[in-house]
Amino acid sequence: MQRHVALFGTLFALAFLSFTSASIVKGTASSESGFKFIGRFCFDYNPSDEPAGHFILSVRDPSQSSSLKWAIYDDEDFSWPVVLDMKSSATCAELMTMPPAKHFNQFPVITDPEGWQTTGPTKITQRLRPRFWFLALANCDHPESLRDIEYEIHFLNSQQSSWEVEFGSNERGLNTLYLVFGLLYTAFIVIHSYGVYRLRKELGFIHPIIKIFTLAVIFEYLSIFCNAIHYLSFGSNGVGVVWFANIGEVLTAISRVLFISTLLLLAHGWTISTDELRSRRTIAAVVSAFLLLQIVLLGYEWASYDPELTSVTAMEFGLQFTVIACYIAFGIYFLLMIFFVSYRQEQDQPKKQLYFRLGSMYSVWMLGPPIVAIIVMLLDDWVREKIVDSVTITVTAVGYAVLAFLFWPSRAQHYFRIHVAPQGVELTDFASDPMKNSLLEDGNSEDAQQYRAL
Repeated sequence: MQRHVALFGTLFALAFLSFTSASIVKGTASSESGFKFIGRFCFDYNPSDEPAGHFILSVRDPSQSSSLKWAIYDDEDFSWPVVLDMKSSATCAELMTMPPAKHFNQFPVITDPEGWQTTGPTKITQRLRPRFWFLALANCDHPESLRDIEYEIHFLNSQQSSWEVEFGSNERGLNTLYLVFGLLYTAFIVIHSYGVYRLRKELGFIHPIIKIFTLAVIFEYLSIFCNAIHYLSFGSNGVGVVWFANIGEVLTAISRVLFISTLLLLAHGWTISTDELRSRRTIAAVVSAFLLLQIVLLGYEWASYDPELTSVTAMEFGLQFTVIACYIAFGIYFLLMIFFVSYRQEQDQPKKQLYFRLGSMYSVWMLGPPIVAIIVMLLDDWVREKIVDSVTITVTAVGYAVLAFLFWPSRAQHYFRIHVAPQGVELTDFASDPMKNSLLEDGNSEDAQQYRAL
């Protein structure tokens, strides 16, 4: 238990070391080479040659150098990818004289009393598809002057409505997605909470398996809520609430671990065929490995975030293959336990049917993460994020809804052995059932008869 708490703590600690994208980017640029990338944005396209969007770049240069310039590149193979490949070996002058730059200008004379210079609205036009555009500062004549330059960039997809104007094409629609699922999960959690209340009222307690699943639902709801707040705020201020987005990812990971734990417990027959929690060490090891995988995934995602990149790296490919392998291994373990152990040992036909349904449904459900990993590897950067989020949130909601349906009071007492309270026994204490011994000793009690009927 302490080990799991430490791992959960690591997840939350990572949230405060992460980064996220925004349409308003602020910072301080310094570079010994005289060339510095400062921001990117995914602009829409317009086949009629009308501007798809624009950006405004403002800088404050302590040296007030007249040779400070800005350049912007798109993601075409002969544009920013060329600069990215040559940036470590080419000089600033070579980079700035290469053809890939789409716009390339000096800043106007300083007129602002605080020393800010601005490009004014600079229009972006493209006809074929949405593209990422990459903005850089350069001072090739005096590289030493590119030091501690404050900048602020505001990117806008100006042909969109006010609801989506701040979003890059790669994130457009996420505010609607999380708002809709936030409302759905609000209704879901209200209905599920009512079901749990009914179970408690009828039985006088809440079984641990119900508690674990309910915690998974609550954490997923809080995750959706955090992301909804972030993206709704993003739509109005171009930045969002960054910590909400990061903590939302952590809550999603915790919810996933709790849900996987619930499936593992059911696959081992707990509350279906037996009141004894068997193979505790095996379950704890699998859950720990799964939790560690979530930490590695989030840690790598946040630590390796590099807005300069235009494609998935070899390391990312390797990590996604690892994700696929881990989920396939977990799925095989789940199927072996539920079909070749619990299903075969169960004699009661309705419970065998339940094992079959759980195994069939959630073996397919477990293909979701590998499919997402394949999407990450195959899709272009300008569509990947919103498709991955849409698939993940939908698959997760379906999985939770099915189990919530089975745990509804009218079905839960039919399918699961949750009638008898374990009398304060925690998950870690379920090697044996002290309640069982006490009930069997009192053979004439109503509770003992009920226990035998189960």
